[in-house]
Amino acid sequence: GIDFLSTPFDLEAVDTLSNLVPAFKIASADITNIPLIKKCAKYKKPIIMSTGASSLEEISYAVNEIYATGNKKVILLHCILNYPTTIEKANLNTIKILQEEYKDIYIGYSDHVAPHNSDMPALEVAISMGAVVIEKHFTHNKKLPGNDHYHAMDKKDLKNFNDKLDNYKLLLGKNFIDLKDQEEARLHARRSIFSQGEIKKGDIILESSLISKRPGHGISPIYWNDLIGKKALVSIKDDTLIEWSMLN
Repeated sequence: GIDFLSTPFDLEAVDTLSNLVPAFKIASADITNIPLIKKCAKYKKPIIMSTGASSLEEISYAVNEIYATGNKKVILLHCILNYPTTIEKANLNTIKILQEEYKDIYIGYSDHVAPHNSDMPALEVAISMGAVVIEKHFTHNKKLPGNDHYHAMDKKDLKNFNDKLDNYKLLLGKNFIDLKDQEEARLHARRSIFSQGEIKKGDIILESSLISKRPGHGISPIYWNDLIGKKALVSIKDDTLIEWSMLN
């Protein structure tokens, strides 16, 4: 169930990969390589583009070159082009900048922060900030030589991360305010308007006549100003839950 992907680094590679990949990945180093970007874009496949070491002007120029081909399927990945990236250099707030700058583009994160005891805090924070695509180097042996293995995740890290991701999805929940499960709490924790002292029939309700107390079984204090100035239709004892029927 894993799609094959490969990053082209020259024009010939774009043609070679065109029938093999569902999307093209553009490396950070090639965000100014307009011939490569344009050739990838002309195949009308999604373009996943890392933005490491790039200014907003460079990112926008590359995006506009993709759009000019008629291809609107772009995913931008915040990335720091350091191997590894230290925690204090990850600058994940850039995700917010990209989200604000490119409202019609999916924003993700390409991570080079080394795992710590199978924890990947940068990826976890990025997802909580709304990153919808993540990229992470993967290896079967972190001790192998080279520039990629020592800061990559292995299968243990990936298992741990996937378990956490499931919990994050539960924690993030739905994209709307859900009051259904909070109805009982609203009823008992919120306040209602009660009489403060005895109110005689015919009295005009003053602010000093009322008090806001739990539970929330009666008139909400949100209507406090509406009650002031009304006339009592009946005599109301002290500390009585006010009802609309008591007032004119």
